[in-house]
Amino acid sequence: MQEISCIYALSHSHINCTIDSVVWYTSQITVYFRFHQGRVFEYEGKRDTRPIIDFVQRATGPAVIKVSNLSELSQLMKLKAVIYLLLHDENNSNAMSVYKNIAERHVLNSWFYESSNEDIRKHLQVPTGWGLLVLKDGGFYAYDNAKGLDEDQISLWVLEERFVALSSVELVVTDEHARNEKLIVLLSLPANYANVPVLGKSHTAVYSTAKSRRYHPAFYFAFSSDDYVIQRVTMGAVSRPCLVVVNFTTHQFYPLSKDLATVSAEESDVTELLDQIREGKATPMGGKTWYYTVYSFLWEVTAVMKGMWTTQPVLVAVMGSLIVLLVGVLIFVICSSFEPEPEPRLSPVHDKPPKSVEMPPAEDIKEDQSDTEETEAEQGKRTSTDTKTGKQKED
Repeated sequence: MQEISCIYALSHSHINCTIDSVVWYTSQITVYFRFHQGRVFEYEGKRDTRPIIDFVQRATGPAVIKVSNLSELSQLMKLKAVIYLLLHDENNSNAMSVYKNIAERHVLNSWFYESSNEDIRKHLQVPTGWGLLVLKDGGFYAYDNAKGLDEDQISLWVLEERFVALSSVELVVTDEHARNEKLIVLLSLPANYANVPVLGKSHTAVYSTAKSRRYHPAFYFAFSSDDYVIQRVTMGAVSRPCLVVVNFTTHQFYPLSKDLATVSAEESDVTELLDQIREGKATPMGGKTWYYTVYSFLWEVTAVMKGMWTTQPVLVAVMGSLIVLLVGVLIFVICSSFEPEPEPRLSPVHDKPPKSVEMPPAEDIKEDQSDTEETEAEQGKRTSTDTKTGKQKED
């Protein structure tokens, strides 16, 4: 295990941490941080300064942050993030205790705030008692507190609401989407889509569908400008720009039939596709078949090698040479096992040719035959004599 001491200079404090392990995957690195509190967190975001600082602040700071006035609330509303806010009375310790437990479990997913300010309560039109809100997409949505202070129910709601209407994702984040067993409506466009009218209209149509929350119970909406994400999900069957609905449980996907490079997607196109999927009328591609499994493995190996070639060509060349050498040795061993067995050789005793048998002269053979005939005649005479003697005795 590689341990590297590191210090992150933050705006509020200096954070000392230890990187426990670094796992290379193409150009990506998975980093596990162990902080002084003894807790270990896995960072799966972009390798940029701001996301890493946010990650460290969440992991080291308090799980729940207090909002004191409307000015602080307005600043939170402007952030392009998912923020949970608990409004409660000062004397309601049960709601705060449950909320804090949930915040500590999901501190890396979102920001958790709390307030007992009456002005904030009136501004958000929350009645007396406790109320839990999620601030995102320029507005807020409330948890149904009629379900009570059930920690599991609230935790599930927090997980379902942890993404914005159309979240920008990497491949690792799409996996995080899939953990909640929802289908993902994945829009893949180039990074400059806003400058291309036909692509910008498609983005607006998908965003409007996502923000309506009509399909929220069954679908997540995500956006990616990374071509690798859509290539990895569809195994190269669909190219960017496109709209694909992905089922990460069955590895099936449903592409929108329109070519988004030339024709914009309308909101009706998106809703029609989602309705067909919910009703079981859409025909999926991919799936957990042996062909898909083999193809996925080969595609993954090829993609990894390509990614490594751009960053470490020498290492890839050495690895390729070793693979070719190993395959060559394997083929040689297999071919050697099928060679014909050599014919067995005679022992030294049998190497000499057998001795020829000498036949006796023809005259000797005739004499032997005559002797045999005489012997048989004499035996016949003796037999007849013995028969006659036996009859005489009986008389």
